[in-house]
Amino acid sequence: MNELCIRIILIINKMGFVFWPKKKKEKLIILDVGTEAVKTLIFEKEGERSVLLKASLEYFDDLAFSLDEDKVSQAIKESLSVNIQNTAVNNVLLGLPPDILKSGIVRQSISREKDKGLINVKEADAITDGVLKKAKIEIAERVALKIGILPKDIHFIALNIFDKKIDGYEVPAIPGYSGKNLTFSILAVFMPQDYFDKIEKALKDFKINKFRILHLAEGFLNASFLGAENSAFVDIGGESTHLFLTKNNKLFDIEEWTIGGRNFSSYLSGVLGISAKDARLLKERYSKRLLSLEVKDRISEILVYIQKEWYKNLENKIGEKILPSVYYFFGGGSLLFGMEGVLGDGRQTADRLLGGSNVKLFCPKDLSSSLQPKEEQLFNFVINSPQYTPSFLLYYVGKNS
Repeated sequence: MNELCIRIILIINKMGFVFWPKKKKEKLIILDVGTEAVKTLIFEKEGERSVLLKASLEYFDDLAFSLDEDKVSQAIKESLSVNIQNTAVNNVLLGLPPDILKSGIVRQSISREKDKGLINVKEADAITDGVLKKAKIEIAERVALKIGILPKDIHFIALNIFDKKIDGYEVPAIPGYSGKNLTFSILAVFMPQDYFDKIEKALKDFKINKFRILHLAEGFLNASFLGAENSAFVDIGGESTHLFLTKNNKLFDIEEWTIGGRNFSSYLSGVLGISAKDARLLKERYSKRLLSLEVKDRISEILVYIQKEWYKNLENKIGEKILPSVYYFFGGGSLLFGMEGVLGDGRQTADRLLGGSNVKLFCPKDLSSSLQPKEEQLFNFVINSPQYTPSFLLYYVGKNS
């Protein structure tokens, strides 16, 4: 292109015409599908920063599902159709309900010949491949027995080695070290193959080919974002509660039990004879302390039994594994427990069960990230809400892996 042409293009641009199309900014959508609601976050990348453009939450009792579609696939389609209109989405990070997307920790050990010397890269690769293969087989067989599907029908999303020890000593990597006994901790994330196929198709129907399915457990492989060494992270979802135990800033164990926010709504619905939606709204007003003292006391009386059952499960799942120094509560049901069960009026019960440990709500603002707001009011609401913490954990995992 000669000098005259360049001058003509510059003149045209100054007159307000765009000769060269502007490069589209990269957009990322977080689609967090739970058992009670779908949360959506849309980010736009500006250099090293991520700008929050939109945040939305839709409960399943407000969504219309067709009878011939899988619930989760349809929830994804509904959310995408509402949230990405006129939006060019380049990438999707997807979270799924715990009854579909599973995680488990496998620990593998191998022994080398004592006089074999330092581990080189070739041997390290062979060892790693071997332990991952064994972990995959062990998980597949364990899951097949538990839920009654064939091992070949399990789709593995991720296999992450997050802890390596040689003769009992932790090492950052095994090449360059010597020793006989090697142990590995592996986080496996997996789901039924047919669910994966349906979800993949649902995304491709919206011309989204670049996506990653992530599990919250991946956010706790290294929990240094909070600086908490031995902690219990408690995600209270719609129909279940996930417990992530960390030890020395690393994932140590994962537990789950089937009591969540929707159980409380169902209990209120049955006792008071109101709809599921009205029960959910009443539960939310109760957790935010927006009810009169008389109504609040009545709700507390109704919920006390199921609250005690929930705490009993928490106590049993932790057992003698670790003594958490901090309990971090988050997820859609955390406000219910946070206000009435732990941080508020139920302090005596919590102290007895939690041993007087420090208890905190875990909010998106507690995650270190380079986020910027598009709208200050929306941003401040979202980053201070523990209900959005699982969605931001997915963002955190995607950004750091």
